[in-house]
This record gives sequence, structure tokens and C-alpha cells, in this order.
Amino acid sequence: MELLLKTASGAAVVLVISLLAHSRNYFIAALIPLFPTFGIIAYYSLGRARSAPELQGAIVFGIFSLLPYLVFLLALLWLTRVTTIQKSLAAATLAWLAAAVLLVLLWKQTHL
Repeated sequence: MELLLKTASGAAVVLVISLLAHSRNYFIAALIPLFPTFGIIAYYSLGRARSAPELQGAIVFGIFSLLPYLVFLLALLWLTRVTTIQKSLAAATLAWLAAAVLLVLLWKQTHL
């Protein structure tokens, strides 16, 4: 039953995004995926399993984790001007991955 609810909620989010993408307020579709559903789950789990300083360190890392998403968006903005949406999304995803790996490596060097 729990899996069915999770699947239904995921489908509902996809439906809302699709409906918004075709509406007059299409730009709101870009905000919906950023609702902190997984952040709430992650920080709740961390808060229960780790000390307060470790939780706070994870929160600071979460703040820095916005940088790979910014790289993704900037790459996507530039790429959609020069190529198709499919190629733009693929390349921007690779840019996000590179930025995320760099962030993790830098974080491990400076915070462990």
C-alpha cells in the first residue's frame, strides 16, 4: 500500500508539472520539482541518526549542493540557444554530474 501511495504521489507531481507547462503560468512548472520532499526526508533521517553538529554540517553541504543545480541551469540556458532540447538536457546533466563530483571531492578534502 505504501508503494502504491508513493507511486500515485509521483504521478500526481508529473501531472501537475505537465498541466502547468501548458498553462499561462508555465514557468511555475520549474518550481514544482524543487519542493523539498526529499530534503525533508533526508534531514529528518539525519536528525534522528546523527548529532546536531553532523546534521548542521549536512545542512551546510545541502546549501553548497545548490551549486551543481546552478551549473545545470546555466548550461541548459546556454545550450538551448545552440542545440535541441534533448541534447541540451543530456549535456546539462553531464555538467551537473561534473559539478556534483567536484563538490563532493572538495567537501571531503576540506570537511573530513
